[in-house]
Amino acid sequence: MGLGSVNTLNLREARERARECRKLVDQGIDPIDQRRCERSVAATKKVISFHDAALAYIKGHEDGWTPAHARQWRDHFEAYIFPKIGRLAMPAVNDANVVLGVLEPLWKTRTETAWRIRGRLEMIIDWTKFRGYCTGENAARWKGHLAFHLQRPGKIRPIRHHPALPYHDIPQFLQKLRNRRGIVALALEFTLFTAGRQSETRGARWHEFDFDTGLWTIPASRMKMRREHRVALNEPALAILRELAWLKSSADDLVFPGRKTGRSLGQHVMKTLMRDMGYNGIATAHGFRSSFKDWATEQTNFSTEAIELALAHAVGNKVEAAYRRGVFSKSAAS
Repeated sequence: MGLGSVNTLNLREARERARECRKLVDQGIDPIDQRRCERSVAATKKVISFHDAALAYIKGHEDGWTPAHARQWRDHFEAYIFPKIGRLAMPAVNDANVVLGVLEPLWKTRTETAWRIRGRLEMIIDWTKFRGYCTGENAARWKGHLAFHLQRPGKIRPIRHHPALPYHDIPQFLQKLRNRRGIVALALEFTLFTAGRQSETRGARWHEFDFDTGLWTIPASRMKMRREHRVALNEPALAILRELAWLKSSADDLVFPGRKTGRSLGQHVMKTLMRDMGYNGIATAHGFRSSFKDWATEQTNFSTEAIELALAHAVGNKVEAAYRRGVFSKSAAS
C-alpha cells in the first residue's frame, strides 16, 4: 500500500501513516478498502453555495421572526452579499479574507448594516458547519477574531436614534395631522396614542381588540420580542377604532387595510406622510415611542418598569416580565 509521495511526506509522517494502517489491520480492517471508502464519501459529499445555504437558513428560521425581520435578512443578502459571494461554495466562504471582502467596504459607511451582516454571516457559517458543508473556525466570529482587524462599530460613529418630537410639541403635531384625513393619518395617530411600533399598527386585526375591557392583545408572532403584548387603549385610540369600524368586513380583518384586499398599509406610508407634513429629519413615527417615554418619566409617577413594559421592552427575566405584564395590564385596564 502506497503511503504518499516522498515529495510531500517526510520519514516521520510516513511512519505515522504506516502505524495508523497497522492499527486498522489489528482491528480486522483492510486499510486500502478504508481509504477507498473515505475517498468515495468525500467525492459524493454534497456541496452547497452560500446563496442556497442562506436561503435554507432563512426558511428554517423565519417562522420565529416577524415578516419585517425576515425581509431585512433577504434584502441585506440581495444587496450586499449574494452579488459578491453568493455562488461560492461554503468552504470557500469560511475564509477571513472572503468575509472581510464583504464587510470592509461597508464598515465605515454603513456601520450598523455591516455589523448585522457580520452576525448573519456567522450564523450561516455555524449552520453549515453543523450540517457538514464546511469545517474549521468560523471566519465571521467577532470575539478573538475579527475584533483584531475591524474597529468596534460604537467607536466608528455614534448610533443614530430616530428623530423624536419633544412631548410638549405633540398637540401641535396632532392638529396638523388631523387636517390630513385618511387611513394613513389615522394609522399614524393610532400609533402615537398606543406608543407602538408601525408594524404593530399596520398588521392590527379586529379580532385582537376587546372593546369591553379596552385591551388590544398583540400576538407574539407580530411582536419584535416574540412575546404577547397587551395595550390598555385610551379614549383617543378607541375613537379611531370606532371611526374605522365601517371598514370591517368578513373578507378583510385588517384594521388599517391597504389598497388591495388582504394587504396592510405599506411599510413607508407613515414616513411619507410625515415628510409631506414638513417633519422630514425632525421626527419619525418610531420617535413617538421616545416622546412617550420622556412624557411618562417626567409627567407621571409610573415606575420605569411599567413604562418599559408599555413599550414592549424586556424587563427582568421571563418569569418576572410575564408577572409584571399581567399586573400592569389589569391596573391599566381598571
